[in-house]
Amino acid sequence: VAAELSRRLDRLPKAAVRGSRWLLERLGGTNGSGHTGNRLRQANRFLQAVAEYPDPETRYLRWLSFFMAEERAALYAPEFRAQLNDARSDHWLLDLYRSNTSTSVIERLMAVDIASYLPNDLLVKVDIASMAHALEVRSPLLDHHLMEFVARLPLRYKVRGFTAKRLLRRSMAGVDCVPRSPASRAACVAGSIPRGCALSSRIASLARCLA
Repeated sequence: VAAELSRRLDRLPKAAVRGSRWLLERLGGTNGSGHTGNRLRQANRFLQAVAEYPDPETRYLRWLSFFMAEERAALYAPEFRAQLNDARSDHWLLDLYRSNTSTSVIERLMAVDIASYLPNDLLVKVDIASMAHALEVRSPLLDHHLMEFVARLPLRYKVRGFTAKRLLRRSMAGVDCVPRSPASRAACVAGSIPRGCALSSRIASLARCLA
């Protein structure tokens, strides 16, 4: 979705993007607090990437990173910088993107997420949280047969415009045990702490249904 939105914003004058960033900063897009402040910071970082980086892979790095390579280098002590021997963590992500042969930017970014963000962030958090409560969690949608099948599908079944997970939404739309909001992309965002979602009556009813 971010890649598609940035592609459309590229059609606008750069002054319009910079003006949007200026407005966000005045609204608290750099130091706001709470849920609204967090969303404003995310929007500001998104626009910064669009304004400053022309290629999709570097924009992707900006969206994922709190600090870009040059910002991290400025924080390092000379001794530590010397120990790194010019090694950069972002090279790993860039290599994943550039080694993918798909002609679609979105498909290539999906492949990078599957090889990096999924196993090294999302699944790690799930494993830590579940094992802390003696739970054995399975991710049925990560079955390798299903993953390989979905990877071969045309992009239009996965993303259309700003709507992601199209096939999953349609397949879950008529399932009684799945609340409407998760099927239509609720506020339960993967990787965040789902306080509201965990306590909502919709999730509670789903748990009773599955039990």
